[in-house]
Amino acid sequence: MPIPLRSPEEINDIAAAGALFWSALHRAAAKLRPGQTTAHANEVIAAELAQINATPILRGYTQGRSPSFPAIACISVNEQAVHAVPGPRILTDGDLVTIDTAAKLQGARGIWCLDAATSVALGTPAHRATALLLAARAVLDAAIQALQPGAPWATVTDAARRAASRAGVRLLGNYSGHGIGRRLHEPPRLDLGPLKNPADERLILRPGMVFTIEPIVIEQTERVTEHVTTHATTRTADHQHPPAEVTTAPDGWTVSTTDNTWAAHEERMIALERSGPRILTR
Repeated sequence: MPIPLRSPEEINDIAAAGALFWSALHRAAAKLRPGQTTAHANEVIAAELAQINATPILRGYTQGRSPSFPAIACISVNEQAVHAVPGPRILTDGDLVTIDTAAKLQGARGIWCLDAATSVALGTPAHRATALLLAARAVLDAAIQALQPGAPWATVTDAARRAASRAGVRLLGNYSGHGIGRRLHEPPRLDLGPLKNPADERLILRPGMVFTIEPIVIEQTERVTEHVTTHATTRTADHQHPPAEVTTAPDGWTVSTTDNTWAAHEERMIALERSGPRILTR
């Protein structure tokens, strides 16, 4: 399927819708408090989306053999890396919480799909939560800065991997960025790593592309650190740590780390213009 290329007028329209959507997500994240359940957090984001007349699109979504997603948003806490189903889990002081949601919103040039995620540290954040949150945003910033017309996607993945290495975190692969516009998931598929996929990395970035960039970073562990030190002579040129290990819960959606390390997830919609990247959800 060809990659849709949006006109400057369409990109302006998506940006206007994206600003409203991001404001709703940001307000919802700011309302999270220790003592609330993740089910309550889902209700908060639902109310904020209703305020901007956005139609949530995650509820009922299916992927592969998974059941229909039952909520408005994914609310992932600490060791839950992505796609966590909201429920009775109670948020506590110092938790690292990610809200990931998607919606449709009417613009001047039609209905657009919007998708973003952000992580927040609750209450009095511990150094653990703060450090991981900063690492996720550093990887996101590095990836966005590497987006340039005519560049291969490999330049973006290399920038993200270097930033992850500097921050001492692991990148979670296979939960990818993607094209977005009239549908939630459009081509191309954009994985940031940690393992290289030659077919994806040969993709040439072109003005008019609209997609999400969404690094999921996971804490380093002593076991992994020892592995990297012992095998320093065999590490790849971009200094990658071994891939993070995750498992999917019986609900068919919630993905958690197998070693209880924490994860943070930041996702933004980006348009590539002739002058470079433009963040649409900010």
